[in-house]
Amino acid sequence: KTEVHISRHLYLSKHEQGFNAFSMHGFLILNNLVIGLLPALLGVVFFFVPKLKVSTDTYGRVAAYYLRVCRTGNWMSERSVNSSPEMGRTNAAYSN
Repeated sequence: KTEVHISRHLYLSKHEQGFNAFSMHGFLILNNLVIGLLPALLGVVFFFVPKLKVSTDTYGRVAAYYLRVCRTGNWMSERSVNSSPEMGRTNAAYSN
């Protein structure tokens, strides 16, 4: 599930530029962090419910991914098999 969230950002970084990319990335980040917060918190309390536990795990991985993106400036996942120097760079998505 985490890789689905990440692949959306990779698609945007490859196919969109400028303000359009910036706004779409921002929407995805807010959507993932805000909307995913309630199920993640419920998963902490009701850890014995498998679906909620998955939500908690996914939220933690997505949050860690966003921290890594801030640190490296690259949308590429560490697990990606299609890593290239140009694909996934955040500054390439915001140029023009």
